[in-house]
Parts: sequence; C-alpha cells; structure tokens
Amino acid sequence: MVSETPIQSNPELPGDASKMVPVPDDSKTITTEEVMNHMKTLTIENAGGKNKEQFTKDLERLDSHYFMKKKEMEAKIVALEKDYFKNFFKTMLDKRSLIIKANEDSVPGFWQQVFMNCNEEWQVIEEWDEEVIKHLMDIKFENISDDKMSFKLTFEFEKNDFFENEKITTTYKAERANQWTEDLEVMKLDCDEIKWKEGKNVIFETVTIKKKKGRKGKPVSTTVQRKRASFFRWFFRMIEPDMELSDEENEDDEDDESDYSDEEEEDATGMRMHEVYDVAVEIRDSVIPHAIRYYTGEAIEEDDAEFEGDSDADSDDSAPALAKDGEQKQEECKQQ
Repeated sequence: MVSETPIQSNPELPGDASKMVPVPDDSKTITTEEVMNHMKTLTIENAGGKNKEQFTKDLERLDSHYFMKKKEMEAKIVALEKDYFKNFFKTMLDKRSLIIKANEDSVPGFWQQVFMNCNEEWQVIEEWDEEVIKHLMDIKFENISDDKMSFKLTFEFEKNDFFENEKITTTYKAERANQWTEDLEVMKLDCDEIKWKEGKNVIFETVTIKKKKGRKGKPVSTTVQRKRASFFRWFFRMIEPDMELSDEENEDDEDDESDYSDEEEEDATGMRMHEVYDVAVEIRDSVIPHAIRYYTGEAIEEDDAEFEGDSDADSDDSAPALAKDGEQKQEECKQQ
C-alpha cells in the first residue's frame, strides 16, 4: 500500500524533495508501479478546487517523481558507458597509442599537430609552447564522479629538455549549481607541479632592462625573468574560487595601476576557471576519442565551413545593393 502522506525520506532523492514523494510503508525505495499508481490518482476530476498549499504539494510530488526517474535513467547511462569503455573504447585507445608511438620516427608530432589545430579555436598556445607540446605522446582521462563533472586528464610526455615529468595530471572538480539545473560551478582546478629544467621554463622570458643606480647614476643594463603568456601557465595550474588572478596577470605591467574590487577579482577567477574547465571537457569528450580527426583538421574544418557559409550568405545579400548603387551612379553621370 502506498501512503499519500510523508512517512519516511527516500535516500535516492535530494534533500527535502524526497519527503514529498509517497513511499511504501515498509520500504525505502519507490517502484515504477507505485509511481504510476500515484499518477493515476491525479485526474481532471480531483485536480481542481485546491488551495495554493495543496496545489504546490501535488506539483512538487510530480516533480520529485520526475527527478527520481531521471536519476534512475542517468545511473543506467553511467553503467552502460562504463561497460562500453571497459570492453571496447579503452582497447581502441590503447591500440591507437601503440600505433602513434610505433610511427613516431616516420610521422612525428601527432599530438602537437592535434593541439595546434585545436588552437585555432582555443587561442591559448604560444609559439614557444609548441616545442614542448611536440614531446606529448598520449592523453588519458579518468572520471572521478559518476556524473562526469569531476575528472582527471593525464598527459604523458617522452623524455625532453624542458622538464623532468613523464606524466602531468590535471584534476577538475565541479558540481551542479543546484539539483534542478544543468548549470555548473567549477570548484577547483588542480595540477601536478611541473619540474622545469634550469632555463627551460617557457612561462618565463629573459628580457634586458635598464635601471639607474641612484638619482644621478647612469642607466645600467640588466637581465630579468618575466612571466609571459603560455599554455603551460594558462592550463597547467591550480586555481580555486578565492584566488586572486589579476595581480599575477598584471604584475609584468609596471604602468598598470588598476584597482580591482573583490567582486571583480571573483568574477575574473570564476571566468578563468570555467574557460579552462571547458577546454578540459573538450579534450576529454572530443579530442581524446577522435584525435585523428583533429590531426587531419577534419574536426576543425566543419566549424570553418559553417563560418564561411555564413560569410558567403552575407556577401550574396549585399551584392544586389552594390549593383543598385553602381546603376544609380551611372544614371547620375548620364544626367550630367
């Protein structure tokens, strides 16, 4: 028998919403049959004539049923994805890795080409980053939450002149802004420390500046290390919501005296976290499984073709107007 009044909470449902779902007297789970039985009680004949409290309660019960079945569906999708990855996708990706490594001498820089093609959209890889990315041999991912909002990327490098790491793991933690929306809050970005070799850190550049010694002293040239834009500075780093990024981003500009409010700092940090997170999700969901399409440029060309199509349409629309202008000018010349 199903009770129409709350008796106990359902652990599968979030917070107080579960208490609004009718549950069996001697069970903590709700079956599909029980959900359907309750749905049948809500008919046109008995749905009307309710006060606001009863009206709200009925709709909340329906929504809780909906939420429960959605969670049930998502759990089945997660189980199916895990099964396919274990039995099919992982084997395919491992074989791809073997093929890439076996042909590194004849077809070098596979992942470098992949990332440079991606950079047409990302616009975060600088020319001094390319030599480092050339040593990237593989990328793997691991979901650390069933909803796939939190995950890890592991970048595998061959031995190189830039850093000691053979693997660099980045971690992304996010959760829904609330249980009723798909919007995300990125909670933390983390990264292994990159052990740069002396003089090889591409995040810094060596510049020569002139400094005076005293008020009357002559300028003396000296070299200093300054931070510069770099994919390894933008992507491979730890960021938390309460971090201040503006000081770091502007510390190279001696003339920048901009003051940032706490709210502006928080907005800038949040935007950066979402930007990095979005690129990481693209790497996990698209670049890793379909790397060859990014290597050939096929995955990028689809976006370019769509853009070019829009441009052509704009050109066609403007052609008649240009023709009319030309005809009008010719007519004016005849009149003169």
